[in-house]
Amino acid sequence: MQRIILFILVFPLFLSAQTEDITLLSYNLMYYRASSAPCTPNVSPSQRDQHLEDIVKFVNPDIFTVNEMGANPSNHGFVRDFVLNTGGVTKYASAQYSNNSFSSITNMLYYNTEKLGLIGQSSISKDKAGNNLVRIIDLYHLYHKDTNLSAGADTVSFIVAVAHLKAGNSTADALERLEATEAFMEALDQSVNQNNIIFCGDFNFYRSNEPGYQELINYSTVSERLMDPLNQSGSWNNNSAYAAIHTQSTRSSGSGCFSGGGMDDRFDFFLISDEIMNGSEGLSYKLNSYATIGQDGNHFNQSINSGTNSSAPSSIVNALYNFSDHLPIMMKLQAVSNIGIEEHRSLRDNFSCNNPVKEYLQLHLKNSVSENIEVRILDLTGKTVCRSSWLKGSREKTVVMDNLPTGIYLVNVSTPRGESTTQKIIKN
Repeated sequence: MQRIILFILVFPLFLSAQTEDITLLSYNLMYYRASSAPCTPNVSPSQRDQHLEDIVKFVNPDIFTVNEMGANPSNHGFVRDFVLNTGGVTKYASAQYSNNSFSSITNMLYYNTEKLGLIGQSSISKDKAGNNLVRIIDLYHLYHKDTNLSAGADTVSFIVAVAHLKAGNSTADALERLEATEAFMEALDQSVNQNNIIFCGDFNFYRSNEPGYQELINYSTVSERLMDPLNQSGSWNNNSAYAAIHTQSTRSSGSGCFSGGGMDDRFDFFLISDEIMNGSEGLSYKLNSYATIGQDGNHFNQSINSGTNSSAPSSIVNALYNFSDHLPIMMKLQAVSNIGIEEHRSLRDNFSCNNPVKEYLQLHLKNSVSENIEVRILDLTGKTVCRSSWLKGSREKTVVMDNLPTGIYLVNVSTPRGESTTQKIIKN
């Protein structure tokens, strides 16, 4: 991402602002409507269409991203018109079809036009050495339709990137996944002018120490790193300690296109930028909203519909079992409305500080104020690591930061009258 340090108009940790939930759903559709699939599904195409419709309507997402859709340009329109926009629903639109010249399956994004608009899209098809990726990575640039948009208010925009990385547990497979994530992170670093990033899809990672996963969460440029909202590192594959977050396989015995083994892998992911994790640019992760649909944590190495599964209605659990060997994952974001923002602009426009910071953070006001200002330094978990008072009448203040580790911090200044502004800084 090409980083531009912005003064934050609203920041959910401090301000009481109007927000709107945005629900995301990501799903590997298991060779859905793929004419050249290497296997045959166990249920008819019309049954699969109905299962998918039931599953999506159960979640009612605002953004629906898919992997393993058959590479026929008509398929994305079929899902839009005959799966999503049915039963009186008319709100969903689709992105444009995209693919390389050789993959039989593709990604796609659908979005709720009542809340969101699509600005544009692009894709990554090559690794850093110029070799073809096994499947392209799609980047979709969306914006939130703020209720004040017609009045000329600013609105939140963000990128949803969708990937289906190389499958397999060999060293060569892991290397291909690393090459794809390297290409993605380089694109964010050098050519994507956006800080609100969601990266999702079927990543096929078996463990958190895999180089491809580490490339995403521990990228060499600290400010570009993505964050895993679940924050559960370890060896996910066939490990009952992670049963609650496994996304594959829905069946204990493989047949047709279905992999067997029961629920024992975490292949599907949402990763987000620190700006979303901490809500510093108008879009925030809704705490504890990340979930795997149909996963109750009690079906390790079992079929998802074996015995009792109260995580969803039995009809949905059975639809999940019959439709794909993956479970869909969901997450909620909160977009901040710009309603009431004028009252916070005076302090925002008055305040500045040095960035990056080494030992001392120098705070500055263009014009002094007639009341004390509270200063808080927060880490990216939202924890206050330093608190200080800026006395009224003073235009300068120094905060010592040499005792804090290097990294990204948030500086919040606020007045007793409720004025508040937040700026992100980098501590070297």
